[in-house]
Amino acid sequence: MYCQAGIRGTFEELLKRFELENNGLALSGLLVHYLDTTERARPPETTGFKRFLAGLMGNITDDEKVPATASALFEGL
Repeated sequence: MYCQAGIRGTFEELLKRFELENNGLALSGLLVHYLDTTERARPPETTGFKRFLAGLMGNITDDEKVPATASALFEGL
């Protein structure tokens, strides 16, 4: 089972355990961490990322299509 470990969120813990070292994955982990917490100091990218995801979820009624649609953004990271 994978879960939060110390200050690392689940996504960040997966990156560490599987030794995945990639700038895009690291940024994704950082964004996911700050979207999941109430910490005040957030990277500036968080706001745009949160709006992007909210827009997708607000306009796509089939939840299974959201990840496929968002994959282009994630690939660009």
